Amino acid sequence: MIKNFLFLGFGETLARCFSFLAIIYISHKISLGNFGMINFALGYINYFSLLTNWGLLIYGTRKIAKGIKIKETVDQIFSARFLLGILATLLAVLIINVIKEEPFLKKLIMIYSFFIFFDSLNLEWFFLGKEKVGYCFVSRLLSNFLYFLLLILFLKSDKEIFFVPFSFVFGVLVGNLFLFLSYQKKYGAQLNWRLNFKENIFLLKTTLPLGGVQILIQIYTLFNIIFLGFLKWKEELGYYSAGYRLLLVLMIFDRIFNQIALPFLTRKFKEGNFDILKNITRLILVFILPLSFFLYLISDKLFLWLFPQEYFNGVSIFQTLLFFWIFTILNSIFSLGLLALGKDKEYFKNVLIGTFINFFLAVFLIKNFYYSGAAWALVITEFLIFFLNFKNFQNYRQINFLNSLPLPLLLTALTFFPIFLLKKYSLWCLSFLFLIIYLFLFMIFRKKIKKDYQLLK
Repeated sequence: MIKNFLFLGFGETLARCFSFLAIIYISHKISLGNFGMINFALGYINYFSLLTNWGLLIYGTRKIAKGIKIKETVDQIFSARFLLGILATLLAVLIINVIKEEPFLKKLIMIYSFFIFFDSLNLEWFFLGKEKVGYCFVSRLLSNFLYFLLLILFLKSDKEIFFVPFSFVFGVLVGNLFLFLSYQKKYGAQLNWRLNFKENIFLLKTTLPLGGVQILIQIYTLFNIIFLGFLKWKEELGYYSAGYRLLLVLMIFDRIFNQIALPFLTRKFKEGNFDILKNITRLILVFILPLSFFLYLISDKLFLWLFPQEYFNGVSIFQTLLFFWIFTILNSIFSLGLLALGKDKEYFKNVLIGTFINFFLAVFLIKNFYYSGAAWALVITEFLIFFLNFKNFQNYRQINFLNSLPLPLLLTALTFFPIFLLKKYSLWCLSFLFLIIYLFLFMIFRKKIKKDYQLLK
């Protein structure tokens, strides 16, 4: 698991670097309001792209990892997602043309809508199931590099804003085409269409709990952006989008963990090794807790370095969403634990409860506290879902996780206080100091950390 995690992590980080550089470049070339509208359009499109997922990706990854009818699984899922891609794309275009929105926004969404169909052809789930993460690395790198390169070449001001969705969609197309051709070349397999209506309906029913979870997660994480957009609060949307986009850089860790850990945990649980979850929890918290509190302290300096001055109000959003990041990582550990146990319906129920609560929280908090309320609604929702998943997992497997906390908390405290006392210094000085302190402490406690690492190899 660790080898795949590090390899895919390196690839994902490199790919996301280009994606993040693209975001920073966009923020320096277009207005704050248009930056918010770009994120609103992408959030709107992501809602419809969920229909092409429907739990099929996790379902397919698990079946490939188990070696169950691989060729049949690939043909079946690819065919179902192809049909869903066409349906979702048409639906997204139809709804935005029915809603009374400004022509500028409609045109943005029309271009972004091609992403829905192209993403439905993505075969990354197959390579993750086979644990051939190198292909995923190349695909993501191609997509994000092309996105950034095209922006550098064509985006100079608000006048060229439509090159933003065009560049994004073109990058996705090339990345997915690479995976498609790699599948055919490496495995010598041609994709055969399985367009049997009854068969596809049965497949969608089978994956409904997983599909429902994926849809609900995106609904509550993107709802705040959509709601701010429909309220026409362009500047507030811009502030929130800046903080949220910076958070997405950190979410690389969660994304990779979710993709790598599910096949690993499925195999370990099948062997009867459930205590492995304690080792995973401690090893992850050793890294993310100290980093989270460090980023909280330097967030103002970081924002001024990355974004134009007019985006500075996004600092408070990023600081708040750092707590969302911590709860998301913890949530992923126990949600994957439930999935590995085959408790898909329990996971679905927990996310459904959280989504409903987020809806009412977001409406109330946004109307009263604007973009800050949007961030806190997300944090509270994520904590609630984490708590429910944790309790559900404990109902099936009683494992004492308290002994996973002392070392991460100690490392966090020992790195936090020196940085807090010296926070008036520059971003680079504080970053260097944090790195030195953390590495020093890491060496002191390396035996304990190494033990967890060895169990996850």
